[in-house]
Amino acid sequence: WKLVEGYRSQQRQTALYAQGRTRPGKIVTWLKTPLWHGTGLAADCIPSKKGYNAPMAWWRKYREIYLKHGLGNAAWGKGDLGHVELRDIALRAKAVAWIKRGFK
Repeated sequence: WKLVEGYRSQQRQTALYAQGRTRPGKIVTWLKTPLWHGTGLAADCIPSKKGYNAPMAWWRKYREIYLKHGLGNAAWGKGDLGHVELRDIALRAKAVAWIKRGFK
């Protein structure tokens, strides 16, 4: 597995949101604002060898592992299989506070 994208700026999110709407390509995001990517608390990962064409069993195993470690994916049902985000509310609050203190 490899990291495709972590932190995402508003400019990058705006470009991704336009994809499949006002720019060519398929829709890849449903949000105009980079919620958890914008704070660095989300990432998009894909299998190193097969990429987005990996068998569904690989994606299910990936999901099983990240759920076990307190991560989640609010976009799983929309087909965004590689997305993962920090879901633990207490840990998320600590991370957001850390970011607000100057971590970028």
